[in-house]
Amino acid sequence: MPDEPFLAATKASYDVMAAEYADMVSSDLDAKPLDRALLAAFTELVKAGGNGPVADVGCGPGQATAVLRRLGVDAFGIDLSPGMIDLARRTYPDLRFEVGSMLALGLPEGSMGGLLAYYSIIHVPWERRSEVFSEFHRVLAPGGQVMLVFQVGDDRGHRSEAFGKAICLDWYRQQPDEIANLLRRAGFEVWATVTRQPDAAEKTPQGYVLARKPLSEPVELDEARGLADEGLYVRFQSTVRNERGYFTGVFGLVNGLARNGKLTAEQERLRRAHNDWYNAAYPDPSSADPTVYDRELHPGAAAWFKSTSRDLIKRVDGYLEILAAHEIGWRMMRSSDPGRIVYEDEYQIVVVPHEAGPGPSAIRDRDG
Repeated sequence: MPDEPFLAATKASYDVMAAEYADMVSSDLDAKPLDRALLAAFTELVKAGGNGPVADVGCGPGQATAVLRRLGVDAFGIDLSPGMIDLARRTYPDLRFEVGSMLALGLPEGSMGGLLAYYSIIHVPWERRSEVFSEFHRVLAPGGQVMLVFQVGDDRGHRSEAFGKAICLDWYRQQPDEIANLLRRAGFEVWATVTRQPDAAEKTPQGYVLARKPLSEPVELDEARGLADEGLYVRFQSTVRNERGYFTGVFGLVNGLARNGKLTAEQERLRRAHNDWYNAAYPDPSSADPTVYDRELHPGAAAWFKSTSRDLIKRVDGYLEILAAHEIGWRMMRSSDPGRIVYEDEYQIVVVPHEAGPGPSAIRDRDG
């Protein structure tokens, strides 16, 4: 399980309040006819697609897992909190429950007929949602269904107390259209987004998104997922040359939007979060060699990821979302020989592009 601070805090918080939380939500679905109707529709779609097993991710005390089983699918629960899993196993001894993280589910690729996240993505930092949805896509079989349920809004918050106990729990509201776009970017086909108004016990509208993994994927996505070949390098860059005649990388494109004051407050927050993550995750070439981007010594020097740096490549999605919102085109390039290497570490190379000869190939284009 990934050793992430937000995961550790969420796990510890739900362990502390497992019994009280379970009592609070035990009959929650009884008063939610729309939720029950959408869960029934979700299970019918799973059955129509082959009726493979369904993972209730972030299952808590297992109440939604039990509903799915009663609706006729082979459902089991996964939750970060061992306390919640122990309680679910005692409450529903005929069902299977396992400890796990939605960032790394530990399930075989393409093995699930469906996946439910019932109010469980609300503790995932906004900038990490793309990783979660990529993991959902990985474990679902072609035609597999996903259903997400969450509170609607733009705010985030923190709780330090619940049921008279000390906890440390962050929560994040979601926008259905934004969730739908993130799912599409992860490779899903979105077929329904629903928003209902809050009932007497709720503070915000409630959101529902249903999507499926396509029966067959575009060749470009298959190629993008097969990048981890030794000696292959990957770069995300502009589709047009800059004033110096070179292609700007997507990090530079987004940071340029920020310098020009064109980002929304939310986009700027996401940009800063992604920049901080990358700064911590891998070396800055110019710190190791201040001359690496010197325009006289290394004209047009550009960084390329090594294709084995899967985590770094996945996180680029956050920048691509910002570019798409501003209708700025980008291109994903790959090459075994993008230029003369002037810097290298375990994650990346910096090259001066070849003036002639075979160049990199574009495997994924977006016009913005």
